[in-house]
Parts: sequence; C-alpha cells; structure tokens
Amino acid sequence: MSKKNVLKSLLAMVMVGFVLLFSACKKDVPTPTNLSVTSITETSVKLSWTGSADSYEIQLTNPQGMNIAITSTSNSRSATNLTENTAYKWKVRAKKGDKYSEWTAGSSFTTIQGTPKISGIVGVWKYEKIEIKEVKCDNLTTELAIKMGFQQMAGESFDGYLGGTYEFVKDGKLIYRTGIGDGEANYTVDGSKLTITDFDFISGTFDFFISDKKMYWDVDGFEMANQIGMSDLLIGMGVIKITLRITLAEQ
Repeated sequence: MSKKNVLKSLLAMVMVGFVLLFSACKKDVPTPTNLSVTSITETSVKLSWTGSADSYEIQLTNPQGMNIAITSTSNSRSATNLTENTAYKWKVRAKKGDKYSEWTAGSSFTTIQGTPKISGIVGVWKYEKIEIKEVKCDNLTTELAIKMGFQQMAGESFDGYLGGTYEFVKDGKLIYRTGIGDGEANYTVDGSKLTITDFDFISGTFDFFISDKKMYWDVDGFEMANQIGMSDLLIGMGVIKITLRITLAEQ
C-alpha cells in the first residue's frame, strides 16, 4: 500500500473516531417531564418534575420580564421571596456532568394576594406612593394616556398631599401628619374593608390588606376625585372606572 493510501486510511480512522466521540459528547440529557406546581402562598411555591440528572436549573419570570434563577439536586424545589398576587412563568432543565437538557416550561401560576391582618394595622405607617391599579375608559388610547399622565404629573401632586405619616391608634383614631396638614380622623375595620372618616381627601371605605410590612389601600378614584371636585373631569375624559392603590410602609 502506498504511503498516500496509508495516510488516507489513517485520516479516515481519525475522522471516524472524532465523529463517534463528538456524537457521544452531544448525546442529549433527557428533558424533565411531569412538571407541576403546588403549595402556592403569598410569597412562595413548590415546583416539581420527573427526571434523572445530577442537578436541575429552574428559571422563574415575572410580568416585568425579571428572571429568578435557582438550582436543585432533587426533583423538586421551593421558590421563595416572590411577590404576592403576581403571575409567574417558569421552566426547568436537567444537568448531567457538563451537559444540559433542553428547557421545558411548566404551567404558569399566580401567588396569593395577602390576606388582611387586622391586628397589624395599629402603629405608625409612612406614605410610600400612589399608583393606578386599574383604569377602564371608552377606548384603549385614553387608558394608556391616563396611566402615563398620572404617573408623570398627577402622581406627584398626590404625593405632595399624602406624603407623611399615619398613626393608627387602638381606639379607632387615625393621627396624620401629611402635606395637607396635621390632624385626627377616625377609622374602622371590617374584614378587608377600611373606612376612614373626617379626613376629607381620602375619606371613604375601600379594600385594604397588609403584606410584608406594607399596607395597601385600594381607593375608588371617582370617590377621591369627587372630594376635590374633579370627578366630572374624569367622566369627560371617558373614564368608566379607576382604582388607585396607596402604599404605606411600616415604620
């Protein structure tokens, strides 16, 4: 056999060996199956799947597109420190040695909204922000314009009025020190309803809950606008419903 043919044979053997080795390296790791979601709470969830691997990588994504990455060496993992009343998407992939499976997605889930903690309302709270929780108009363009305008302009004005501290006393007194002045109002709690009277700017009854050392008030925007003579303006803009969320932080 000529040297040229010997060289060709050796080269062919090397190539065959390389292809076999490359194929072995590229062998797929089985993708996890039977993905499930259980034990959903305000801030946590248990994620489970079926598979056989050294470890697993899990990725959760919130509505804003922010990712949370966690790992597990078993076929389940609890994800904690989540945001209450928030929808999450999640996916998982297996790892064996230095090889990974393809990602596979599980069913999306929504964490539970915080339940009212009535006894926790007593104390001093500091105003944090006001935002639009929900707005419905006669057309989508108006909805978007109101959302943007509120956060850029109206929100700052409300901050000036509401900024300050709110002390809920056991006897039903609310002592406030805010941008509209200092004074006292009255409050009552009935389940998830908070009623404030004698405080003109935010008097009324609205839904509230406490979660993670923050108190949330969901205020009827028309009721608030009526107290400052602006409800007709909202109607003229085509607003059908508007709910504002006031957030206070525990001192």
